[in-house]
Amino acid sequence: MRSKTVVRSKNWNHVMDPSTSKGPALGKAPAPGKAPMKGVSEVKGKQKPNKSAKVPKKSTNVVEDSEEDNGGDEQSDEYSEDDSCSPSEFMKMMMQFMKSEISEGQKVLKEGAVLKTHHENVGKPNIVCRVESFCQAVKHFDSRRRALVTQMGFQGLLEIDMKNIPRQFCYWLMTRVLPDGTMVFGQSEVLPLGPAQVRSVLGLPMGAEKVPFDVGEDDEEKVEKMRRIFDLYGVGSNKETISLKKASDALCPLDESGQPIPLADEVDEEDFMVAFLLVALGKVVCTTTNNSNFAKSLLPALTVATEAVKYDWCSLTFEWLCDTANRFHRKFQKDGFRSGCGGSFLFIMIYYLDHLHRVPVQWGVYPRVMVWNSVEVKAALLKDNVSTNEYSKLEGVDIAYGEEHPLVPREDDGNKAVVSGKEVSVDVVVDRVLGHLESKLETIVEGLIGTALTSFVSKMTGTLVDQFVGLQNVGFQNVARRDENAGSTGPRNEKAASTGSRRGGNGWINGHRAEVIPSPKKDGADDDSADRSSPNLEEGPRPNKLSLFDKRILCFVRGWKELKSDTEPGPNLILCDGVDASQRDCYRVVSPRARVGDHYVRVASVLYTKSWASQHTRKRIMMDPSYANFVMVGKDDPKELGQKYGKTFLSYSLDQIQSVFVPVLDASVKNAEHWYCLALDLKAHVVWMIDSLYEDPYLKHDKCHQQLMVALEKLLHLSEPTWEVGTTSTWLRRTFPVRQADNCSCGAIMLSSIKHCARSFEAPYHMEKHTSSLRNILFLEDVNNEFNELHANLEKILPKERRGGRRTGSQMS
Repeated sequence: MRSKTVVRSKNWNHVMDPSTSKGPALGKAPAPGKAPMKGVSEVKGKQKPNKSAKVPKKSTNVVEDSEEDNGGDEQSDEYSEDDSCSPSEFMKMMMQFMKSEISEGQKVLKEGAVLKTHHENVGKPNIVCRVESFCQAVKHFDSRRRALVTQMGFQGLLEIDMKNIPRQFCYWLMTRVLPDGTMVFGQSEVLPLGPAQVRSVLGLPMGAEKVPFDVGEDDEEKVEKMRRIFDLYGVGSNKETISLKKASDALCPLDESGQPIPLADEVDEEDFMVAFLLVALGKVVCTTTNNSNFAKSLLPALTVATEAVKYDWCSLTFEWLCDTANRFHRKFQKDGFRSGCGGSFLFIMIYYLDHLHRVPVQWGVYPRVMVWNSVEVKAALLKDNVSTNEYSKLEGVDIAYGEEHPLVPREDDGNKAVVSGKEVSVDVVVDRVLGHLESKLETIVEGLIGTALTSFVSKMTGTLVDQFVGLQNVGFQNVARRDENAGSTGPRNEKAASTGSRRGGNGWINGHRAEVIPSPKKDGADDDSADRSSPNLEEGPRPNKLSLFDKRILCFVRGWKELKSDTEPGPNLILCDGVDASQRDCYRVVSPRARVGDHYVRVASVLYTKSWASQHTRKRIMMDPSYANFVMVGKDDPKELGQKYGKTFLSYSLDQIQSVFVPVLDASVKNAEHWYCLALDLKAHVVWMIDSLYEDPYLKHDKCHQQLMVALEKLLHLSEPTWEVGTTSTWLRRTFPVRQADNCSCGAIMLSSIKHCARSFEAPYHMEKHTSSLRNILFLEDVNNEFNELHANLEKILPKERRGGRRTGSQMS
C-alpha cells in the first residue's frame, strides 16, 4: 500500500521540451506514494520550488489526478496534501473518533444516508469508469490485435460486455472498502480483497515482476519509449498531458468501408500494445476522477507493454484501490461525503455482487468479468437495494473463488460440469437437450428394430434371437431409467439395473455404451469387463465377465507387489513402436492405491495414437508427456520441443487432425503428483481441460495453461506456416465433467477420459462405478490392443499356474 506522502506532478513541460540540452532529462517518475520529485518539496501543505528545477504554473494537480479536467466544471479536491494518511494513521484517527465523538462519516453510515448526504452536498458523484467507452474501442479489434492483447495477458478485458456501471452505487461501495484491503458486507461481514481476487475477477496477468514506476536517466530504451508516448498521445502546447481519447482513437482506426486498418509492422504492433495498456489502465483498471487524461504516475508502466504478461498487474490494481480507499475515507470520515474518487470500480463491483447471499451468476466461470453485464448488475442491485439512498439488504457469503458455492443448485448425481467460456450457458443447455434426445431416439429405434427382428426370426425359424437383440429390447424397456443418468459421470442409478429378468451386461451398440440389466452375479464374477481387441471398439457387445486369460494376466500384474523393487520392473507386457511398459508400470495402473507412472502414459500416447489412426479418417493424436514437462520447465525452445515430440502431429496437415491431447503431470507437490490433460478440438475450435480433481482447472493451472497454449500455437504454426499465432485465444474454453473419488486415480481417469473424448467430447461419459473396475478395464484394453506387439507372446510370459490363489483373483466387481 502506498505511503501518505503526496507526490505531485512531474514538470513534464520542462522534461519534454526539445529545446533543452541533448534530450529529455527523464528522471524517475515515482511510484504512487513515494517521496516528492526533485524540484518539489512538501512543507505544511505549501509547495516550495527547488532552485534547480522549474515549477509548473499550475501546481494543484497531483499524481493520480495530475491532468487538467477538460470538462472544466469540476476540479477534484481529493488529492490535496492533507488528504492522505497511512493505514496506521487511519486506524488511530478512527480510535480518536471512537473515544471522543462519532465521525460525520460514521453518522452517515449509521443512518443509511450515504447517497442522500452526498446528493445534498455535491450532487452527481464524480466516479469515472469508462467501461462502455472501452468496449466500443475494442469491439472492432481484428484477430491480430486480439492475439496481441492475449500475448500481453489482458484477454479477460476483451470479454467485457457492459454499457456502464452505476456511479451512485460505486460511490456507496467505496464507503464499504477499507484502506486495509477489506470490504464490509451487511452489518458485520468483512471479506478480504487481494491480488488473487483481482486475478479471478478481471483476469489480469499476475507475473513475478513488479510493475515499474520509475525510468532511470541511463535507461535510453525506456526514455525513448516515454518520448514516443508523449509524441503520440500528448496534448497541450507542450504535449505534457496524455490524452485517453487520443490513445483510444489510435487503438483500431477503421478504413472507409468500416474495416480495421491492419497493423503494418512490429512498430505498429508495439504502439498498439502501449495504447491498449494505456486505455485499459486509464478507463477500467486504475481510474481517477479525471475522465480525459491518464495518470502520470502510471506512465513508466507503459514502457513494459510488450512484456506485460511478465508483470504483476493484479498487485498494482489492489494497491491502487487501497490507496484510493485511504484517501476517500480520510475526507469521508471528516465531512460525511466526498465529491468523488478514483479506483478500480469494475473489480470491487463484481466482487461485491459475487459475494452477496444469492444464487450467483454462472459460478465457476473465470474471469468473472465475462459473465457480468448491465442486465445482471441491475438485477443484483434490485435485490440488494434497501431504498433509493441505500444498499446492503443482503448479507455476504464468505466463499473464495474456486470453491463450490453453497447456493448453486446441485444435480442429482452430485457432479457438476464446470465450464469456462463466453457461451457457457447456451452450450450447457444445448448439450443436455441433445444428450437426452440422442439417448431416447437411439434406444427407441434400436428397440423397434430389435422387436421387429425378433418377430421375424421367430416366425421364420421358431427360435429366439441371441443376446444382442435381447440387449436392444431391454434398452427400449428401460429408456426412462437410462435418461435419468444421461451425461452423468458419477455413480449410476442402481434402481435402473435392479429390475427385470433378462440376462445382459454392458454392451457397445452402434458406437454407444448401452446400460442393461445384469444377470445375478456369481462368486468371482464381475459387473464390467474389458474389450479384448481394441480400446475403442465401436460395435458389438462386450462380454459379461472376464475371460480366464484376462484373469491370469491381472493376477500376474498384481503379483509385482510381492517384489516391490524398482530394480526389478518385471517383464514387458506392452510394446508399441519401440516404447514398452513393464509389469511394474502396469501394476501402477491396476493397483487401487498407486499412481499411474509417466512411462505408462508415454506408452499409451504411442499406442492410442496408432490405434486411433486405424479407426478414424481425421486423426486423433496424444502427445508424449515429456512435451508438457519440458514446456513447463522452460529451458528449451518450444519450437524445438514441437519438432522433437510432435513428429506424428507434424506428419499430417491440420485439416487431417481432429483433436490433440497433451497429458500433463503436475509434480509441484512431492508424493502428490497429479495428472490432467489439455486438449484441442481443432474441428470445433474448443480448448478442453480434463481434470478429475479440481473444480476449475483453468484457474488452478493458469500459468501452465498459458505456457502450453503458447507452445501449442508454435506447434500449429510449424505444421501450417499460414497459421496465425494467437488464434486459439478466441476459442471457447471448456472443462470435461469428470471427478475422482480418491487421491490417486487421476492418471487412470485421465487416460480413460481421453479414450472417450477421442470418439466425442460431447457424448455423455459414464464412468465406472468402482475405480478398481475402471483401472482394470483400462489396462486390459491396452494390453489386448491389436497394436501391442507383445500380445501374441503374453501366453509365454504368463506363468502356467495361477499364483496367489483366490486372494489375487479378479477384483472387477
